[in-house]
Amino acid sequence: MFYFYGEWKNRGVDDKGRIYPPSVFREELKECIFTPNNGNIRIYREKGKLPFSKVYPVKADKEGRILIPLQLREGWPGKVIQLIGEGEYLELRRMT
Repeated sequence: MFYFYGEWKNRGVDDKGRIYPPSVFREELKECIFTPNNGNIRIYREKGKLPFSKVYPVKADKEGRILIPLQLREGWPGKVIQLIGEGEYLELRRMT
């Protein structure tokens, strides 16, 4: 089983809502989903039976950037986030 681990601060979000995830996760993120979590975003590897009503597929472009769905980043104050690996999920926290 794959686990997310580590912490990355000051990751930039471009004007289209994309980020470059850490290279160690890029391949794994192709099979993940986004879900909201108290103003932040979680990315889960398992697409199976998750207890969430709102889920969005992770989409990566040719360069490995992932697009954060507009519905999840609305109201974010800036273009900088923090990524935190929490084992079964990767959390994207907005930074003010």
